[in-house]
Amino acid sequence: MSHPAEASRPERLLRILHLEDDPNDAELIRKALPKAGQGLLVEQVSTRSEFARLLGRGAVDLILSDFALPDFDGLSALKLARERFPDVPFILVSGTIGEEAAIESLRSGATDYVLKHRLSRLGPAVSRALEEAAERRKRVDAEEALHREQRLSRLEEARRRRSEERLAAQFDMALALAKSTSLAEATPRILKSVCEVLECEYAALWEVDRQAKVLRCVEIWHPARIGFPQFEELSRRTTFAPGVGLPGRVWASGKPAWIQDVVEDANFPRAPAARREGLHGAYGLPIVLQGEVLGVMEFFSREIREPSSDLVAMLTTVGSQIVQFIEGKHREQELVERVRLTALGADIGMSLTQPGTLRDRLQRCAAAVVKHLDAAFARIWTLDQAGQVLELQASAGLYTHLDGAHSRVPVGKYKIGLIAEERQAHLTNDVLNDPRVGDREWAAREGMAAFAGHPLIARDHLVGVMALFARHPLSDYVLTALATIADNVALGIESEKIEAEREKLEIQFRQAQKMEAVGRLAGGVAHDFNNLLSVILGYGNLMLARSERSEGDRKSLQEMCKAAERAAGLTRQLLAFSRQQVLIPEIFDVRETVKELSKMLGRLIGEDVELQTHCCEEPCHVLADRGQVEQVIMNLVVNSRDAMPQGGKLCVEVRSVGVAAPIPHDHVTMPAGRYVMLEVIDTGTGMDSATQNRVFEPFFTTKEQGKGTGLGLATVYGIVKQSNGYIWVHSEPGKGTKFTIYLPLSQGQAKEAIPVPRGALLRGTGTILLVEDSEALRRLARHVLEDTGYTVLAASSGEEAERLAAGHSGRIDLLLVDVVMPGMNGRELAERLSSLRSEMQILYMSGYTNDAVLQHGIASEAVNFIQKPFTPSVMTRKVREILKQNPSF
Repeated sequence: MSHPAEASRPERLLRILHLEDDPNDAELIRKALPKAGQGLLVEQVSTRSEFARLLGRGAVDLILSDFALPDFDGLSALKLARERFPDVPFILVSGTIGEEAAIESLRSGATDYVLKHRLSRLGPAVSRALEEAAERRKRVDAEEALHREQRLSRLEEARRRRSEERLAAQFDMALALAKSTSLAEATPRILKSVCEVLECEYAALWEVDRQAKVLRCVEIWHPARIGFPQFEELSRRTTFAPGVGLPGRVWASGKPAWIQDVVEDANFPRAPAARREGLHGAYGLPIVLQGEVLGVMEFFSREIREPSSDLVAMLTTVGSQIVQFIEGKHREQELVERVRLTALGADIGMSLTQPGTLRDRLQRCAAAVVKHLDAAFARIWTLDQAGQVLELQASAGLYTHLDGAHSRVPVGKYKIGLIAEERQAHLTNDVLNDPRVGDREWAAREGMAAFAGHPLIARDHLVGVMALFARHPLSDYVLTALATIADNVALGIESEKIEAEREKLEIQFRQAQKMEAVGRLAGGVAHDFNNLLSVILGYGNLMLARSERSEGDRKSLQEMCKAAERAAGLTRQLLAFSRQQVLIPEIFDVRETVKELSKMLGRLIGEDVELQTHCCEEPCHVLADRGQVEQVIMNLVVNSRDAMPQGGKLCVEVRSVGVAAPIPHDHVTMPAGRYVMLEVIDTGTGMDSATQNRVFEPFFTTKEQGKGTGLGLATVYGIVKQSNGYIWVHSEPGKGTKFTIYLPLSQGQAKEAIPVPRGALLRGTGTILLVEDSEALRRLARHVLEDTGYTVLAASSGEEAERLAAGHSGRIDLLLVDVVMPGMNGRELAERLSSLRSEMQILYMSGYTNDAVLQHGIASEAVNFIQKPFTPSVMTRKVREILKQNPSF
């Protein structure tokens, strides 16, 4: 007597594959299966590899799958299952599937779907699916039986008649069906049709890779219910040279070929795999266009057949038709590609002209390349200003980030850097075997097939690199057209740079206009303001000279004089940055100036700053205003000290340098020649690029309110430029600052400085003709000169001075004259009187800017000049110095 459970047990266990990563859900689903589940063999897995392995182990009656898994999903599992078992019921069991995803899964071939919170539906759904599958199998078995009978009938008919016309007609039908599709879609249909005509079970299309000069397998077809996994995998990763293997033999000869038994053929390297798959007979058909073999079609069958004349004729006819078909498809594809590339070119043009930053424009260009060429991703780099590094500006498609290992690529490194260095495009449809692809594992994992990299060249110089990866081969037409796209992108980058340079020049021009306007303002008030300051300083110093003053009065007078001196210094700075101050050029050695200032600089910067001075052995003579150069050094040192609040190192270096070729820098070119280079280098806080761009701008300062006027570096810039020199700044935040000044090297000899006593008024004798239009300054100068022993003839204009000189019967030893006066100016007056009084020395004075002095013709080393404002002691010292130069005095 049998056991009741055994009596109800089915004759065969139903095999169910269950794809689920949650054990709890798996147990609930197992319990929800129908009562017949006692006779079910449920194999539960959670990964793609396990699922694929179980699919290969034999027949399956039902497949259950979760919709979302960690490294897999239900749609992918459905696709994999349908490739192996197209008719097996497939039910999705998920707690997260939405309505749209459910519809998509059913469209893709799923039998049904059940939500995990409604597992009561699972039992009926499984029973219904199994019943429907059983019915389908009966129908398929009947259809297959019928198909076998029909095929045998056709085979007998084909073998009996061997009619080339009938075979050609069958193939014509296949071509007619394929003409309505793309070349990529038509290829498997052609392979299938030829397989049916030749009664083969396996077909492959091999394409000639012109760059690598090998054959590569690009398409494989076989009936879905018949698999050749080992042979298919081997074919896809094998390449053939001309004459090697069946496809190589056909390629080399350009004629059809066949192998009666591949297992016994020594020239067939895939023989072991073919033996395992049960493939024996093979045919090779060349695809020839205009005398050139473009590829080879390869067909395999399980049976060995003797070739016949009818078969050879048929293969020839088929080959001719395939060539004609492919040629037409190539023309269609080229037309489609022309349209795509035209659209791409239009998008590139629009992207480069739309508003936004350069990075925005290039990002739109990269997105257009991905869109129109179906690229996996595209990137654009631009060359940095130094021409050494490619900087990633745009990335679209699979990757959109701009950081990472390839954000900055040195020229000459990696495939991108090599394209820039060689200035040659690099194109390949065989990424996995390209030696320039560094990460082939990544390329294989992502399925990359093609790479195209172009240098971006505008006006014969490199501006960047554009590159793309694609998961499909790129046609020769696309690869050629990319060069034009790259040229357009390069012109866009160059135009952006030119526009940026133009804007920078406009900013500099506006800055120059601002400086000029301030300079004109300063120059306009300099004359009257300096006259007033001369009067204030003059009377203040005279009052200080009187010994009867109380200590309180003396301190008040000293403060008044100091304020006037500061006002005079501020006026000089205003004129200096606008390059309109009066210079008194002389030849001197900058090394000596630095040495003389070093002690004072040490006291100025404090003990927490280490001062170093380095001077070369060669003379460093320049023709410049010694006092102004001293001011340049002082201002730079003070600026460096303020940048090192916690102390640091400060180096002042002087040396003679030769410049062999002109050096362009910041829109200014320094000519070749010999220069004296003065550098001030500190280890302070440094400056960013925005601050460096404004560092010489007047009234610009980063210091706190009341800590700086913003004229220090502007004064330095003005003095250097007015001395025909050049000044550059290099700085980085946290790494200190370096100011470099170049002054033309003078071949003359430095004059030995004659020490002149300072302090008290120097007395003298002689007659002085004083000409000054400012009444207050004229009274002060007359008073000082008469008190120190001189006879003074005072005039308020050139015309009055001429009358005084004509009416004076005695000797006139010195003409002390203002340069700029209403009516007759100082130079004209001096020229008229010099012809009448040869013994008369001339001393010019002015508070005007250098341009005004130049206009009146006295800017010369040989001319005696005193700059307003001046003190009585300075004036009497200058007068005494000039009169002593006259041998007859």
